[in-house]
Amino acid sequence: MARPASVPVCDRCKHRRQKCDKIPEGCASCVAASEVCHFTDPETGQTFPRLYVKQLEDRLQELRSLKATIMTPSALPTTPFSANSPASDIPSGRVNTSYLGDSSGLVFIRSCINLAKSQGILNPSARMPHVRRPMAIKLGQLPELSPPDDGIPLTQRTMEELFGVFSDCQSQHPLLNELEFHAYMKLFLEQNAEIKHLATGCIHMVFAISLNVLGKAERNTTASKLAEIYYQKVLRGLQLILYPPSLQSLQVILLVLHFSLSNPQQPVVWHLVGHALRSSIALGLHRDVPADVPSAEADLRRRLFWSLYSIDRAVGNTLGRPTGLPDVEISTQFPYSKNCVVGNTEITNHCFRLRQLQSEVADVLYQRTQPFSAIFIDRTQHRIDDWLSAVPIATCPTEMIDWFHHAYHNLCIFLHRPSVANPDPTPRDIQTCFDSAQAVLRLYWKLYQSDAVDCTWMAIHWLFLAAVVHLYCIWTHDDIRNAVDWSIVLEDTQTTSMVLTAMAERWTSAERVPQVYHNLCIGTFRIYGELYPHSDSDIDSVTSQL
Repeated sequence: MARPASVPVCDRCKHRRQKCDKIPEGCASCVAASEVCHFTDPETGQTFPRLYVKQLEDRLQELRSLKATIMTPSALPTTPFSANSPASDIPSGRVNTSYLGDSSGLVFIRSCINLAKSQGILNPSARMPHVRRPMAIKLGQLPELSPPDDGIPLTQRTMEELFGVFSDCQSQHPLLNELEFHAYMKLFLEQNAEIKHLATGCIHMVFAISLNVLGKAERNTTASKLAEIYYQKVLRGLQLILYPPSLQSLQVILLVLHFSLSNPQQPVVWHLVGHALRSSIALGLHRDVPADVPSAEADLRRRLFWSLYSIDRAVGNTLGRPTGLPDVEISTQFPYSKNCVVGNTEITNHCFRLRQLQSEVADVLYQRTQPFSAIFIDRTQHRIDDWLSAVPIATCPTEMIDWFHHAYHNLCIFLHRPSVANPDPTPRDIQTCFDSAQAVLRLYWKLYQSDAVDCTWMAIHWLFLAAVVHLYCIWTHDDIRNAVDWSIVLEDTQTTSMVLTAMAERWTSAERVPQVYHNLCIGTFRIYGELYPHSDSDIDSVTSQL
């Protein structure tokens, strides 16, 4: 099919004043010169690879063809409530959320919003509370840096300092060890033409991730902007990195994903996860490493695969989408402690075990790819309890202990809340949901007080889900309403409202989350607080504090 006449001439052809054939995957001139074919948007000044634009156009056509199917009643998620609420009711991160499956918290939240409307709980006219700004912390001096295109070379010491910051971010995804970084750095400094794009992509992503961390911690907008510049530079060269598949190209792609997960403005996460999974299968990383493979390569293969597995399960379950690679097809082992020199292997492997449990719950309760039995929930809860008991506390930093408890309670909610296979949970299930939701809210408040909240789009998603589950349990079960101390519920909702507001300040796509939650809280106290008064104040006094 012919391309529309509005396709712009690529920058290289424009600069060389030559005719551009406007081929979607890259014009013949750029391909012959082994250059990335890209063009600059005249309105925004941003530069985009031609292939990336083609992928977006293809995805748009795919979404248009799926729209009618997704919007039919038979295709709506089979949760206890209707998920067909207006999109304006609940915002989401700036990722491709055209389809949300049953395991997505947003589907459950929409159902709860419909329930709140039907019971008169939701009051859209409620006012927003005043929330204080989060405190600032310091992590030391920011290295002297400049954008990658200004001709000022970075010193090796600065590069190593940034890698030191990056290394602290690998507790869950051990992507790059020190030996590998130095090998890339050597090639980057030598500018070896054959693998320049891989070495440059890896080094620039280390810079982007490190600067992003420092920028957030120090409230340094210069660092954050530099991080985005390095990230965008890698995206522009992504066409050369993606093909052909190799361990090194997969490593760079996973670094891009690592950055993208905390920056939802970039709509590349879902597509890159799919590409990375296909590449890992082509490389045979899902199968156990042959005995003749050198130990360093075997370690790299395992680290990359299980990091990718973890990202795929986290993103897929959050969006309610099927897993790209079933667990039954995976036989590769976890990284060995004696071979892996990235962070603490005992901790990272414990994170991987959690993702396996999460994947199994999603397959049985939401995707229905495995049979559901009456003992599944109790048996799985015992396994989750055993997992928490086995956390390597002796070698675990405080922030990871908090993360393990947060992950534990989120998984308990995921297991016990209404699902496709278990649409009518028992009172014991709901009590477990309430207790775990309350624990999540208090953990976020603890992190907020020390200015340690991880303001990613998935963090906002899971906190908001826990906050709504907390209220849902109160709405739907008399035993919980009779047992709660309403002064404690008030305190938990107040602090959660503050945390959500502070987190939503970072992402404009989540700016309505605090308002929706505040309205749900007001309605909950207005309707149920009068029936079950457990605080010393009357209901008017209680709601005025929210």
